[in-house]
Amino acid sequence: MGRLETNPDRHAGAWRLLIWAPLLILAIASRFVVPSNWTGLVAVWGWAPLVVGVAAVWAVVGFLGVREWRRHTDRLESIPIRIHVDGSRGKTGTCRLIGAALRANGLRVVVKTTGKMPVLIDAAGKETVLERPPTPTANLREQKDIVRLAQEQHAQAIVIECMAVDPELRRVSQETLI
Repeated sequence: MGRLETNPDRHAGAWRLLIWAPLLILAIASRFVVPSNWTGLVAVWGWAPLVVGVAAVWAVVGFLGVREWRRHTDRLESIPIRIHVDGSRGKTGTCRLIGAALRANGLRVVVKTTGKMPVLIDAAGKETVLERPPTPTANLREQKDIVRLAQEQHAQAIVIECMAVDPELRRVSQETLI
């Protein structure tokens, strides 16, 4: 069994940074006063250190988000054929058939199905069962990693089974992620 190179805790540090960085900046600005004195600190310093800290953290997060978005869209543009299979029944079989047809016509195809057992069929045709973290549901962020993998394998086509249930998430998956 293979593991897609994802780390579900990768973004946990970013959220901790968003929460604690402004408080840390405020603490440094106040010469490490204890939280019980922060009311007096706000009277002395005003809200400027906290506002600057929050603004700085959000600026960094915004920059990183734009950079990640640009990388993802560049990866998508490098794959000329992108097929997103959606519906209520038969998606896994349809993905496999479309992938086999494209592969039979000489294209390098990456196929990802989610059915009962998530499977990745890479550009060489090798099937790998994807291991997911023990969460109750799959996450759409997984689609970004599949696009990255397809781009790294110089795929000419990608066939991905929709894993979203909510209509809004289906739209995002179809129009934005794939």
